[in-house]
Amino acid sequence: MNSMNRVNRDGRPISARDHHANDPDYIQWQKEYEAEQKAAQAADPEFQFKQAANAEAEAKRKGVLTTPLNEAYLATFGTIVRPPYDESKVEYFMDRFKNESDYVRSRGNAIVLVDFLDRNNLSPASLESFKLAHAILKLWAAYPDEVTPVEVEQQPAQPVLSRSDQAIVEHQNYIELIVGTDEYGKSWTAAELDRLPAKDELRLRRLFEKGHRGSNLYDVYREIKDIQQQQEAERNRIAAEENR
Repeated sequence: MNSMNRVNRDGRPISARDHHANDPDYIQWQKEYEAEQKAAQAADPEFQFKQAANAEAEAKRKGVLTTPLNEAYLATFGTIVRPPYDESKVEYFMDRFKNESDYVRSRGNAIVLVDFLDRNNLSPASLESFKLAHAILKLWAAYPDEVTPVEVEQQPAQPVLSRSDQAIVEHQNYIELIVGTDEYGKSWTAAELDRLPAKDELRLRRLFEKGHRGSNLYDVYREIKDIQQQQEAERNRIAAEENR
């Protein structure tokens, strides 16, 4: 029986790789071959240079994501704007940045961007801060999402109606059901929202859903600020107990 017709204990055909897997001579040859390859690479200046360059680049990339960068380096990418800042202007400049750049809108990217601004003490109420941070994060491929993820909205189960009955219900909801109420107390139906310009409709729907007109970038900003506030309160509590 040749190796093409041989089978192992569980009945699977033995491939050439399976046949050599338990061969001591083959295993020894494989070890020697791999050692020779590593020795050849170690003696190759070009290979060593590429390895060192890749390691240095990865170290710098990790530094961009984890440590504050020096001011001279930051300044090569734009104007540095430091706190204090007007909190009420943050959302406005976030919207400008998203509309005027190639920033990919995703929660993962928003976390990286807001963390970078906070870690490097850059004002989030300045378009220049976002442009500077974006340029560095793009350079080091630090954003996790290259394209906007597709979000699938789960729809609640609906009672089974005939097509005509369903159409009647949907039309009545469309013209009568209140979708939400804005900051000024005005209630809006879906029909009224549809008559608005697309951008105004989007911002109103975002307000009804999240309580503000900002995007996921602003959501992340608020979440991080809330966490920082909680951490500061906990530090103050611990310090107060230690000073008793």
